[in-house]
Amino acid sequence: MSGVEKPQTTRRTFLKGAAAVGAGVAGAQFIPGVGPATGAPRVRTDRSEQRAIVIGSGFGGGVAALRLAQAGVNVLVLERGRRWPTGPNARTFPTAKTMDRRVMWHKSAPNLFGRPFGTDPYVGLFETVVSPTMSAVCAAGVGGGSLVYLGMTLQPKRSVFNAWFPDALDYSTMDRVHYPRVARMLKANVAPDALINSHAYRGAREFAKRARRAGMPVEKLAAPIDWNYAIAENHGRMRRSYTIGDTLFGVNNGGKHSIDATYLRQAEATGRVTVATQHEVTSIARGRDGKWIVNVSRTDKFGRVVGRKVYTTRALILAAGSLNTSKLLVKAKRTGAISNLPDGVGHGWGTNGD
Repeated sequence: MSGVEKPQTTRRTFLKGAAAVGAGVAGAQFIPGVGPATGAPRVRTDRSEQRAIVIGSGFGGGVAALRLAQAGVNVLVLERGRRWPTGPNARTFPTAKTMDRRVMWHKSAPNLFGRPFGTDPYVGLFETVVSPTMSAVCAAGVGGGSLVYLGMTLQPKRSVFNAWFPDALDYSTMDRVHYPRVARMLKANVAPDALINSHAYRGAREFAKRARRAGMPVEKLAAPIDWNYAIAENHGRMRRSYTIGDTLFGVNNGGKHSIDATYLRQAEATGRVTVATQHEVTSIARGRDGKWIVNVSRTDKFGRVVGRKVYTTRALILAAGSLNTSKLLVKAKRTGAISNLPDGVGHGWGTNGD
């Protein structure tokens, strides 16, 4: 997710407002077979208990699902978006030239990057959330934000890590074990000079030249990309995607080691992980027996609710992104659905763009 923050941002007010948008619908989730108070058709409500539930299929959700499965735990991953399968010359994702309904999540604010953008409702790639104090863009789809981020895989220096993370997190262990493990899983590597020296990357070369002229250091950053795909584009063997900057909208040709193609693929291969797509979590609660209650709207590709589900579980992981995880927690605190949430919920929050 990325965002542009304006001066004097009131994050808690923003989150409360965002959470309130779906409050009317969420209230109906506990009533079997009853749609929202908008004349929507009655839909069936199913109930089931799960061993563990992960909300969201991006970086946090994908890693959690795989590690739980490897520990022998059955996991249900709830993803509000669709799958976006890729392959050489695929046309799955929208592009900068084909800004159609695939771009926008059906509950988005009606503008994209500050400009009006109207399409038919669809379970598209981006959700835009706008308030008087902050605008944010969140990904939707199996793989979450890894589908649309530019791929810069940068390990922080020890001084930066220690300045911002709790002392309980040991940088030496992260440096020795965890950062290398992630880099291996994502197959992070730098672009070869043969690609950077091509016509398509003359802008990058000019940037580097001017930065060096100004006395600034320049280095390549690793990215989870098989650069042979970009080279193939340069040689005319694939339709251009990487080499025209369409990574913001997903990479149609494939070769991007996003979460759906790495952690989640391995997780599903264990046979212990089920990814339920177009399952939008509307609220969470804590039952008197200590179990978590997860209320879900199941939608079709146009965003219409075609079913409702109520899951219970003793193990719940929130990995719905910075904004939507916070939104669920703020809503649960405001409604009393989870009674012991700390007062800090909704405070000190920002988008990944911060």
